Amino acid sequence: MSKINILKTLAEDNLGYLKVSDAVAAGLSRTYISRYVETNGFERVADGLYLAPDAWPDGMYVIQARYPQAVFSHETALYLLGMAEREPTQYTITLKAGASTSRLAKEGFNVIITGRRKEKLEEMEKEIRDISPDSKVLALNFDVRVYNEVEANLGNLPAEWKHCRWNRHHGYPACSFPG
Repeated sequence: MSKINILKTLAEDNLGYLKVSDAVAAGLSRTYISRYVETNGFERVADGLYLAPDAWPDGMYVIQARYPQAVFSHETALYLLGMAEREPTQYTITLKAGASTSRLAKEGFNVIITGRRKEKLEEMEKEIRDISPDSKVLALNFDVRVYNEVEANLGNLPAEWKHCRWNRHHGYPACSFPG
């Protein structure tokens, strides 16, 4: 298969999105990929992710491509399972503990961080604010293993954070992001 056909196939198989990592894994050089993207009018939507000019943007695909460990939850999951009539205006994802909140903030997402050690939370909050001063950060100091503390803290979020919920089944916070 020719280099051009490899890139066309990769984009077609991914709803019009071309992931540089997939093309490199297929044996193509970054220089060749860059020329192909530029020549064919692909739009850069994130680091290493490009959208073909004739493809429809898909916010859920972009989130999943950028954060493979993210799981769509709550209203977004209902929509994906055909149990909601319309697509949510904000996507809700759940991330496992240890997910890179600073990377999310760097990409413009607002984040909630939780933990038992107040000093560590303050350090993380400062790091996130330094990386992305425009992102909102909410640090909540409590033990996520204690159900009553989780309910008390996440049940009393400030108004601008009300779209975030606690996933009781998995023990991870979940927040909505603009679609």
